[in-house]
Amino acid sequence: MPDLDFNTLISALDAPDDELIETIPWLEESARDPRSFFKTLAEYQRAVSSNRPKSRVFEGYSFYHDMVLRHLRGPAVALQSYHAGSWIAMGYPELHARALGMAQHWRDAGVAAGACVCIVLPTGADFLVCLLSALQLGCVLSYLEPTGTAWVRKRLEILAPDAVVTSSLYRALLPDDAEPILCGQAPRNGSPADPHTYTPDEPVARLFSLVGEDPLLPQDLTAHRAYTWALRDAVCVHRLKPGELLAAPGMPAQQWQPALTFSCLLAGAGQVEIEMMPLCNQPSLLADFPLRSVILCARLRGVLLKWREKLRFPHWQSWSKNPEEPLDWDRDRRMILKLGLEKVPAANLVVDAAAGGALVFSVLRPGRLHQNVLPAPGLCWQLSELNLSGQEAVGNSGVFSPREGAAPFPSYMILSQREGECLYAGTLKPRRTGAHYPSAELLECAARFDFAVGASLVPVQTGALAGAYAFVLLLFTGPERDWRDKEADRKQALTRGLTRQLGARWLPDRIEIVPLLPRRLEDGSIDHDWCWDQFYAGWLHRKARSPIFQSLHGLRKKLEMAQAP
Repeated sequence: MPDLDFNTLISALDAPDDELIETIPWLEESARDPRSFFKTLAEYQRAVSSNRPKSRVFEGYSFYHDMVLRHLRGPAVALQSYHAGSWIAMGYPELHARALGMAQHWRDAGVAAGACVCIVLPTGADFLVCLLSALQLGCVLSYLEPTGTAWVRKRLEILAPDAVVTSSLYRALLPDDAEPILCGQAPRNGSPADPHTYTPDEPVARLFSLVGEDPLLPQDLTAHRAYTWALRDAVCVHRLKPGELLAAPGMPAQQWQPALTFSCLLAGAGQVEIEMMPLCNQPSLLADFPLRSVILCARLRGVLLKWREKLRFPHWQSWSKNPEEPLDWDRDRRMILKLGLEKVPAANLVVDAAAGGALVFSVLRPGRLHQNVLPAPGLCWQLSELNLSGQEAVGNSGVFSPREGAAPFPSYMILSQREGECLYAGTLKPRRTGAHYPSAELLECAARFDFAVGASLVPVQTGALAGAYAFVLLLFTGPERDWRDKEADRKQALTRGLTRQLGARWLPDRIEIVPLLPRRLEDGSIDHDWCWDQFYAGWLHRKARSPIFQSLHGLRKKLEMAQAP
């Protein structure tokens, strides 16, 4: 790839209207020759940066230097976080000082280069400091969003990290015998030390992917991919420049971090961090700063539309959404009109932090809602047949997947090619906004309730765009005459218990209390195919309300109890 002016190239991704872009030559070339693309991108970054990066593509990567040290003399803010009713700014010098103190705290606890350190914290100042401390020391960082006890402990057991870093607020999520490093005990400053330089194939992170083939298998992310994909996203996807700000409130941190942070810091930009609760009570907080880009989840878009007071966000330069979320065309169009975003470019974006960053992005269309996407630059891709053979699709639709012999990335999205763009058309299997639903973990937690004799989870197509699914938990209690009197209390107990164990994100869309006995296989496990068939056909609903089936299942229960050893 010849020397390129990326500002000029990126302008080809601006679409003034709904007309499809026919072709983007440089994007196609980046898929044919990713190595040249990333080399040219790094040369461009070096040429336009006043403080040049230390990393050399294909040679070595000094994340801490390029993300922190080279930005120390500038006025840029690394983080704007909202806490206790006010905004708190953290500049790069303060971030550097706190990261040095945290790194010293870790060294005193025995953490050294190459150790796998798992951060169990919500995104914010402590998370950012811990992440950079890991990079400064040369650790293999891992991350778990502190959602629910069972969810966190299951993954910690699989990951088996050398150290776990959390705060006293989230200590209860960890196993009882765990001895975590508490970030609140770290000094606010530490002794300067030369930051670690990672070799290209050295793992910089070990992460669980929400969208990958196996959500319970941690994946090593090499320094080369983490750095080059983060740089690509900063320049081509988010279009960040030093001093600019990006916000992604409500987006799942487990899927987006640390990729989003890497991109911001490599660009010398900053993040705006705010939880959904204060935003739901005061959405005008998003107007407090000029944002280069804001990524809006479906929930927040609904809040913005329903807010009664007049809202305007004149300083947004662009906004994005996840095309995997259920799309309500009418609602989102009314939101655009209400907020005065008719001239603000809108885009689509899907990120997998475990893979390194963006998988697909899109052109920017002012005030336009669309489901069109483009493969992220540097991905060597093809559309494969839906039969999972790996064969390239004959037609224009197929599974977005890597070409044979190319670097891997998650293959689960169905795309339909339309001239130079692709239409996002859903996923191969039932998912929630693109992510694997933790069915087995949810059923395991549900089965622990004393009133449960079995449980099954049924995916149901909602009819929304992109093949969205709802997940229905069938909780079998056995025959009971007064089951209706207990139904509401049991649903509340299930909701509270599952939230504690898995987190609110993984709650089922509906809970059905079924006063029957489930069919079981010869090994004693639940026959989930039978449960699904009965639910889809409506028979389960009818049987649960039939006195005849109540009596039959009561008899069956007595027979099973009599036959039990």
